[in-house]
Amino acid sequence: MKRPLKMLKTVLVCLLVNFAAHAQQPKDYFKLPSLLLKNTEYKLSFSTHPEGEYYKQEYLAAGEDPARFKTMVWIDVIRSGMTLERIVEIKTAELQKRKKTDKLCNYKILDNEETGEYLIEFLMSAKTADNVDIIEWNAYRYKGTIDRNGKKGIMLFAMSKRAYGKEVPAFMETLKKERGNYTAIIGDALIPKIRL
Repeated sequence: MKRPLKMLKTVLVCLLVNFAAHAQQPKDYFKLPSLLLKNTEYKLSFSTHPEGEYYKQEYLAAGEDPARFKTMVWIDVIRSGMTLERIVEIKTAELQKRKKTDKLCNYKILDNEETGEYLIEFLMSAKTADNVDIIEWNAYRYKGTIDRNGKKGIMLFAMSKRAYGKEVPAFMETLKKERGNYTAIIGDALIPKIRL
């Protein structure tokens, strides 16, 4: 039980990224310098490998500011014995807890019986240190992986869309119409093969 909690803490720490690191040339652990989704190219903007079991690479479209992005795509790989079901359980518990303090937080879990994959689509809100509203929509697609040595792991293929301050009302209106289409971008995408 301690091992999954340790990995979860590592993932959470890595999500609290110092955005100044985006200015440096990131190391391409996955040999995947860019991703093409719905005719938009996303280029590698940040990567981290804080321990042997965890890798993360973030991708932004041209012109995006990593500190105030509107759309980001990323891939996480965790090499462990944890099951997809357990990862989904952990994320669901996190969102359930958030719903108690975030009135906009809601989510949906989709599972693909043919591939064994899961997709969690969710919305959440927050305020910045200077009291600016942030709305964030996410699609997290989880699938199993196997490394070169036959060790099992989990890949997260994800997209996040954000709006800030005065952009929020228009973003929410667009989201009402496009939420299903946004989810399909990640749900229908061909996930690149990664061999670590």
